[in-house]
Order: sequence, then structure tokens, then C-alpha cells
Amino acid sequence: MCDDGVNVKECSECGTGTYKFQQCTTSVDTVCRNCTYKPSNSFYAGPGTTAMNCPWACNVGFSKTAVLCMPCTNMPANAVYTSSGSTTTTCQWECNAGFNRTATSCVVPVPCRASCSSGTYKYVNDSTSARICLMHAF
Repeated sequence: MCDDGVNVKECSECGTGTYKFQQCTTSVDTVCRNCTYKPSNSFYAGPGTTAMNCPWACNVGFSKTAVLCMPCTNMPANAVYTSSGSTTTTCQWECNAGFNRTATSCVVPVPCRASCSSGTYKYVNDSTSARICLMHAF
């Protein structure tokens, strides 16, 4: 709000990806300009106070360093990233449809018989309680 003692005017706020270039007066509204700095693979997360300090965040599948968004490296085959991360190995991921998650991979579920065949073991996926047989790694 701008108040010169005689006139009162509601001032517009600047939106995400812009900053307040000029304060409003009783006769002129706020002048907002586009922010001019964010790294590749990122988006503006709010309005800034100058062209160079608008807040930004990394896209899904990227992690934020001081000035860059680096690709995440922890997603296994048959999965997609669901968030960005604080490091390249902390991005969240989930398995594609038709795959079940183990601690570090996505596997095709194979229904177990009464017992698993030689060289496999029974695994219970906590999110679905589906029983599948997995190959032992020797």
C-alpha cells in the first residue's frame, strides 16, 4: 500500500520469476521485471528482490549445488524420478508400472510357489505385500 498522506493506493505484488524494479507510488503501480538468473534444469520458486537473487529450485531428477542443478545418479533401470534432491544420490524415485521396488532396484514380480526355486529367495514388498522370488547374487 502506498500512502502519501492524501492518496492511498493498493500496490501490486511481483509474481514468481520477477522482482520489484520500482516501488509503486500513489500515481504509478509497482513495476516488476523478469529475473535474469537461474541455472539450466531449474525453475523460479518465488519473487526476488533484485534481478540476480530470485529464488530457484531444481527440476525433478536434479540436485542443487551452490549455483547449478546437477543430474541425479541414483535411479535404477525401470524407474522414474519423482523429486529433486539435496545431493545427486538423494533424489526420490519410483518404479515404472509393472515393476516392484527393492531397496535399490525395480524388478518384475514373479509369483512364488510354496517355496522359491533354487538360487532365489522370497521377498515381500512392504508397499504392496506382494511376494516375489529374487535371484541371489553370488
